Amino acid sequence: MNEQNKNTTTKSYSFLNIKKCVGKKDKPFYGITVSGLVVNPTGLEKTASGREYIRFSMPVQNQGPRIWRACEVAPQTDDNGTVWANVSFWDTNAHRFLRYLERHPHAVIVVTGSLRVEKSTSTDGTVYTNTTIYGDDFMHVRDIRQKAAEEKPQDEAPKQDAPQASETQPDADADDEVTLDDLKKYDPPF
Repeated sequence: MNEQNKNTTTKSYSFLNIKKCVGKKDKPFYGITVSGLVVNPTGLEKTASGREYIRFSMPVQNQGPRIWRACEVAPQTDDNGTVWANVSFWDTNAHRFLRYLERHPHAVIVVTGSLRVEKSTSTDGTVYTNTTIYGDDFMHVRDIRQKAAEEKPQDEAPKQDAPQASETQPDADADDEVTLDDLKKYDPPF
């Protein structure tokens, strides 16, 4: 290993895409697609009017400047440059997300929805910046337990409990060769 690479650290960035959009009645909003870990989910809650929702936090790593440029409000970050976004799913999506969370309690997901970065002032005069994502949909990326299993040292070969393919399958005959013309049949039309 090169001595100068030994002490360097690499910044980790969350996947983030923000677009200025126009919604119902020509109302502008910021569309967002972001990936991150599900942290501190609340469980299903209800508003006074009976709407159901679920909330959780999501760390958005090193993307504060991009959020600020898009929304023109600087989000609050921690010492590591992480924006802690509040994410919520409502009604049917809340139920679907709750079922998903039961199977994947430590998941990294991609959330699509709308973004709001708003300032609020508490009664004692402290100004807070809230970064909120109202989720429309989500997609599973991985469980964090899987990541630990994938990060085994590269010089270790995986254990081979199952027999190798050559031990279980007969050798292919020379007549079974695939030609270039055979492959062209499966080329996509673009």
